[in-house]
Amino acid sequence: MAVQMTQVVLGAFACLLLFLTARKFTGEDWGFFCGLSLAILYDAIEPSGQILSEAFAIPLLSLFWYLWFCWEKSVKIKSAVLALVCAVLSFVRPEFGLFAAVLCLGYPPVFLRNSGAQIKGWVWGLVFLAAFTPWIARNFILFHRFIPGSSDKELSVYMGLALPLENLGVIPKSKRAPEGLGSLERERFYGKEFIRLWHSTPVLKIAKAYAVNILSVFYPFLPAYDWSYMLFVPLWLGALFKIRRFPQLAPLWLMIFLYLIVHIVVGGPVSRYRQVLSPMLLIAAMMGARDLWTRFGKNFWRTFALWFGANLALWIFAPQARNIILSLASLLRLHA
Repeated sequence: MAVQMTQVVLGAFACLLLFLTARKFTGEDWGFFCGLSLAILYDAIEPSGQILSEAFAIPLLSLFWYLWFCWEKSVKIKSAVLALVCAVLSFVRPEFGLFAAVLCLGYPPVFLRNSGAQIKGWVWGLVFLAAFTPWIARNFILFHRFIPGSSDKELSVYMGLALPLENLGVIPKSKRAPEGLGSLERERFYGKEFIRLWHSTPVLKIAKAYAVNILSVFYPFLPAYDWSYMLFVPLWLGALFKIRRFPQLAPLWLMIFLYLIVHIVVGGPVSRYRQVLSPMLLIAAMMGARDLWTRFGKNFWRTFALWFGANLALWIFAPQARNIILSLASLLRLHA
């Protein structure tokens, strides 16, 4: 109970941080709507009722982007503090280590040109490595191997291919390591199984499997229809399609892009993986909403009300809608 109460408090703190972050770009009203949206978003609420890493990752991401966009300090101090927060985030969710590694090398111009972002790559790298070194040292002492992230990476990579192939009907069932194996032996087992599965599966079916993984991240049935997630999809898609109009969001899209790259090959088809993206998607959604409101005025609110009503209707008839989608998925399996 104490852990869950802590998660609830952290969730409320994340709402405040998101309000402050969005307010900088969209004004007081849209900023308030952004913080309120996180409070009603199922993807943000659901982890608080369980002991899940998402419940800690969402507040950490909200803090990270508040510091990135709103904290006015020297470039070196800001780089150091952001790297420290990112190190803690990568400890909670190792997938974000790829974003940290990219920033250690400096800014990729294709993503961050004209974004206004200022980070000293060498400061970021030193602080991030210093903060993460104790975890690497701990893994080396326990496993006598260099393991910068999770010790279950072979399992995650194997399941990232085996589970979608199982869902597509390509293989009868994914393998499970025999009971009684130690951590290293279990990882060797999954590493060998992944190699065997990779070499025995046609390239087209592997591509379909990884497509299932990435599409599952945005699948709206959990298994109930998540209307709160779908409500904001057109808004953040609008911001993404108008990325040149919002260059300041380039670092945010870079983090999302790198996170999704990891989950193409790691973990399998799990919709829960999108939950940690909630802060970034809501910030982008408010930017998109404000842009649409500025351009279309009252027509924006009429269209948004219709979209809300459609989502509410789909939520009411979610079992029937889900059955239709699953039937279509079965047809795809027949041609896999």
